[in-house]
Amino acid sequence: MQRIRINNIPNQQFTIMLDGVAYRLRLRTIDDYGVQITLADVYVNDKLVKASVRCAPDSPLIPYDYLTVDGANLFFHCINGDYPFYTEFNRTQVLCYGTKEELMELWQSAL
Repeated sequence: MQRIRINNIPNQQFTIMLDGVAYRLRLRTIDDYGVQITLADVYVNDKLVKASVRCAPDSPLIPYDYLTVDGANLFFHCINGDYPFYTEFNRTQVLCYGTKEELMELWQSAL
């Protein structure tokens, strides 16, 4: 499992190579009826696989296994259970990457 450092800014885009795969994330903060939420556009090897996915704690950013490369995925681990929000990035909320095997072990240990 890898932790990925990201900036504490509301709107950002970055590309990171993980296990030979280029992941590009565009994180956006929007106001949804008075509640600010974080949305992500996820690209894998320059192909958009999911647009405007709502970031939730400990939930895969790529929602379907068939869209991943070998089952690897990204997720926000939020210590306090709150929804990911840029002011808490790298404080109480960490963007994580895991291989299929690492994620299966993590999800099964949570049961």
